[in-house]
Amino acid sequence: MNFQINKTSIIQAIRWEKVFKWVKILKFLCWILLTIFVLWCLFGYFGLDKSFADLKSSAALLVVFLCLGIIFWEANLFFEKKVKNPSIKHTLKQALQNPVEFNFAAFLDFEAAKICKRAVVMAKRHSQAQLKDILLYCLAQAKPKEIIFAFQRAELDLRALRNFAEAEMTKVVKEEKDADFEKIIIEASNQAEQGRRARITAGDILSSFASLDPVLEKFLVENDFKREDVKNLVNWFYKIKQRQKQLSCW
Repeated sequence: MNFQINKTSIIQAIRWEKVFKWVKILKFLCWILLTIFVLWCLFGYFGLDKSFADLKSSAALLVVFLCLGIIFWEANLFFEKKVKNPSIKHTLKQALQNPVEFNFAAFLDFEAAKICKRAVVMAKRHSQAQLKDILLYCLAQAKPKEIIFAFQRAELDLRALRNFAEAEMTKVVKEEKDADFEKIIIEASNQAEQGRRARITAGDILSSFASLDPVLEKFLVENDFKREDVKNLVNWFYKIKQRQKQLSCW
């Protein structure tokens, strides 16, 4: 299996995320300032503000903030809709039929890609730990929506899983390079394909761990929970999300 996160289109979104966080903040500030100036202009126009002298200059500032707000809004929309969701040339079904020929990192969605990217970086500093154990740690630390949903419904402590995975990272010596990690990614791809999702999500990765990973199984057993329950909760999350999407289309 091929997995090279730095040779994907989604890596650009990860690199630009910090920049567009500022764009989002500036967009919010522009709308706040626009609202203030609209009220100020109205007060001046109706003579409610006796100190209001130059209505034209304030109206000009209003137009400036309106234009900036629209620009930042469009930039943020471009990042959310285009940069974070680059086009995929092939389907997961095609990749699963011939895993050797495809870079499975290209099928990750934005949140899953960030988690995997962090795991790969951490693996360079923890050379004795298995990559899949580091991935489980990063998954628990990142706290994506589907993971939070599953753990809250299961009444499990996500911080406890993070600490549990961190402890396991120090115990395991890597014998076969990334073999178990590849199995996790392949199973996550199967989970996404079965759920009719074009991309691998953080929830698919968690379901994959629930199916294959003895570390997560040990954590679940200690908390009187079953593998199947985790997968069911993740599937429940995506069913709710799909229903909400359908309702928003009406």
